[in-house]
Amino acid sequence: MEFENEVIIMQENVSQMLDTIQQLVQNSKNDSQMQQIQNITNQICNIQDSTDQLINKNQQLEQRVDFLENRHQDFEDALGSLLQVLALKND
Repeated sequence: MEFENEVIIMQENVSQMLDTIQQLVQNSKNDSQMQQIQNITNQICNIQDSTDQLINKNQQLEQRVDFLENRHQDFEDALGSLLQVLALKND
C-alpha cells in the first residue's frame, strides 16, 4: 500500500508539472522553446505510462502473493490433517 500511495502522490505532482508546462507553451513565443517544452512533456507522459505499468504489475504481483499464501495455507491444513490421520493409525 505504501508503494501505491507514493505513486499516487508522484502522479499528482506530474499532473501539476504538465499543467505548468502547458501554460509555458501557451506563453512561449520562441519555436525552439516550444519544441523543448514539448519534448519534456512527451518524456513526462512516457514516465506516467511507465508508472501506470508498474502499478499494474505491482497489483498482479500482490494477487499472486495472495494466491500463493492461500495455497500455502491449504497445504498446511492438508498436512495437519494427514498428520492427525497418521497419529490415529499409530495409536
